[in-house]
Amino acid sequence: MSPPFTVDFEIDGRSVSLETRPDRRLLDLIREDVGITGVREGCGGGECGACSVLLDGRLINSCCMPAVQMKGCNITTIDGFAKTEEFTLIADAFAEAGAVQCGFCTPGFIMATAALLSHNPRPTDEDIRTGLSGILCRCTGYTMVIEAVKIAVEKLAAANLQFNQQTPTSKTMKATSLSPQTIADAIRLLNQGYRPVAGGTDLIVRRHALLKSEPKNAGTGNLFSCRQIVETNRMYQENGRLNIGSSVSLTDIIGFPGCPPLLRKALSSIGSPGIRNAATLAGNICNAGPAADSLPVLYMLNAKIHTSGGSGTRDISIEDFITGPGRTLLQPDELVLSICFKIPDEAAGEHGWIFKKVGTRAANALAKLSVAALWKNANNTITDFRLAIGACAPTVIRSFEAEQLIIGSTTRELEQHLPQYLAVYGKLIRPIDDQRSTAAYRKNTALKLIEHIIKTAGNIHRNENKKW
Repeated sequence: MSPPFTVDFEIDGRSVSLETRPDRRLLDLIREDVGITGVREGCGGGECGACSVLLDGRLINSCCMPAVQMKGCNITTIDGFAKTEEFTLIADAFAEAGAVQCGFCTPGFIMATAALLSHNPRPTDEDIRTGLSGILCRCTGYTMVIEAVKIAVEKLAAANLQFNQQTPTSKTMKATSLSPQTIADAIRLLNQGYRPVAGGTDLIVRRHALLKSEPKNAGTGNLFSCRQIVETNRMYQENGRLNIGSSVSLTDIIGFPGCPPLLRKALSSIGSPGIRNAATLAGNICNAGPAADSLPVLYMLNAKIHTSGGSGTRDISIEDFITGPGRTLLQPDELVLSICFKIPDEAAGEHGWIFKKVGTRAANALAKLSVAALWKNANNTITDFRLAIGACAPTVIRSFEAEQLIIGSTTRELEQHLPQYLAVYGKLIRPIDDQRSTAAYRKNTALKLIEHIIKTAGNIHRNENKKW
């Protein structure tokens, strides 16, 4: 068993202090220990949003958040929000639009609406769809929900009500045994068998499922939080490169002015707002899933992973760092500190990029396959070309052979040698059949997308429809 761990936080205006496992879900703390049952468990995997709460003003899925990350946080649940005038107006708007139906998903929708309108009081339809994309409705009432948000906007404006802007706590917290503030303390915990967590949105789901199905094999729950380590929380540009700390959330990366649009689009396809507010780029990398949405872009940008451990620091190229599904070069006593890559110069020449994710739905879905590409066309000659494919092999596919064949080619040469390029990629694409897709579909679709990208880079579409 893990040693006693005490977590203290604010919830709905009151302070609580609980002794629990570090890997205990926030959802369980709220429902079972604090006794707030308006926060509901639906899928238990971060997909339905029924368990949504606000953490320091940001929407999160409480089923994906570990207790070890909660120390010092401020949490608002549907029960606490229900005591406000803003809630009354939003709830009235949902009733007026007929958006309540069975009601199971309604708390999630209301909390997502509150999170959206707190930073965007006049959202467009697209903003509303994005803001609510993590909440699933079994009654298929999305059109009425969108209308409800529009009505809520007008009701709040008419009442001259504005949400109190909450930002993540800026106070310096005392270091605890499981929230180290230095790399050295983190490495000591690693050597004691503890596992680091920054977002936890995937790890906690898997650990909870294991705890339910095989409690004897679920381990001790020994986790520690990286959130207080300064080096993991920094994001900055330096000498044309972007450095992203391993504890920086996907939402903060997306909102960073120096984030390349290609990476921003890929990260925006990961999960939902409630997931992206907690999840990290380092977590997406260290999971080493072939379908991870960020990986094709990071391979293409020649990203390096900066680690620190008992033997010192290392800078490892991402194609070397990930060795197979779920496998990396990270040693048991090593911690990922940051991810670094050169920012593409999109102003030089005729520069283009594409990121395409093929999934079962527009939001919060695992990729059947994904393709990312970056190129520069100067005077109908390709001077730079990079392409990476996800979910079609044990690791991301990037063919330097094909890229070198394409670079330097004119528009005419690209068209002439297109079958040769596709043949090179075709040999590398080795997908599998699984619950998301067949191998044949993945390979055929990947090759069609590659053909489209090469033609787009070379401006040789002619009469083809350029839309996906």
